[in-house]
Amino acid sequence: MGWTEGKETTKEAIEARLKVIGGDMLKIEYLENCVKNSQTLDVRKFILVKLAEQYEKKLMHAEAAKQMDGAASIAVTFKEKMDLYMLATELYIKHGDYFKADEAFKKSLACANSREKVDLKSRVKMNYINKVREFERAQRFNNAIKILEKLFSMNILTETEKQAETKKLAFFYSKVGRIPEAMKLGG
Repeated sequence: MGWTEGKETTKEAIEARLKVIGGDMLKIEYLENCVKNSQTLDVRKFILVKLAEQYEKKLMHAEAAKQMDGAASIAVTFKEKMDLYMLATELYIKHGDYFKADEAFKKSLACANSREKVDLKSRVKMNYINKVREFERAQRFNNAIKILEKLFSMNILTETEKQAETKKLAFFYSKVGRIPEAMKLGG
């Protein structure tokens, strides 16, 4: 327990201690102990972001997203809140929790101005499309269908993207035996 006691109270001290600790799981334990100790909001946010990075390194996307969401909730500026909520959204998408991804995305949009909203929508669209491609390569067509249907309901695709993704959706429907839906889309 001595290595992972979180008694440091400044970013610099925490950063220095992280460099000395070997092993990702020990770093996670140390950072979790740091969070338990009362910190200033700025240091607490720093710890939560570092903890999220460690969880992501271990491919624990759900935990990483939770930590990022927590960091966003105590961030001070709208820009910082927007960025952290967007990172949480991306992590939830990687994990496959699309409901929580939507919640984090809505929080991110609430902190953005009109120009930033366009960028955020583009980012989330690309994350979902990348996930569809990943499922397509793995031949997990039902999962790809679920995401494509979600993308259509979000109404963030351009007309050319809608046409291309509609063809893909029809192909996926035919692959899983949903022939009436495939024919309806022209596949």
